[in-house]
Amino acid sequence: MSEWKVGEPKFASFKPPIVLMGMMGAGKTTVGRIVARELGWEFEDLDAVIVRGTGLEIADIFSRYGEEGFRKCEHRYLKEMLSSANSLVLALGGGTVGLHENRELLQKTAVVWLKGPLPLLYSRVANDATRPLARMGWEVFEARYRQREPWFRSLAWMIEDVAERSSEEIAQNIISIWQTGVRE
Repeated sequence: MSEWKVGEPKFASFKPPIVLMGMMGAGKTTVGRIVARELGWEFEDLDAVIVRGTGLEIADIFSRYGEEGFRKCEHRYLKEMLSSANSLVLALGGGTVGLHENRELLQKTAVVWLKGPLPLLYSRVANDATRPLARMGWEVFEARYRQREPWFRSLAWMIEDVAERSSEEIAQNIISIWQTGVRE
């Protein structure tokens, strides 16, 4: 199931990129790669861009500079990606929306919120050593979601439920709406 805002005045004239946001475990990278491949566009995962740019893994950035230091770095790379983007699908980190400056940048972009039930999303990442915030436990994961949910909702051009459809189905729906403005 998807919700969308196509046709509303502030959403009617988007140009690339298409940005995918949501909590970790929502499938942003997987769906993003499919959308990019099908459109013949480039795909970037913001976390991967940060790793390439800094030479450090995300967990290392968190341990050396804390979350605040990571978010400042993330902002720099997000701004770079959005300003240079032509035909690009960009998958954000789950917490990218937490910084006010990032939300300002994203308001001018076609942002798709990949949304799913928290227990499902948490089960996908809970044991992943590369995800420092997931390792903090369910309570932290849930609290982060509750904090971010209003930002996800306010930024979303469309909302895709990831619980009962394949990544391919979700990607095809995003492409269809992007190209035609009509939901299947």
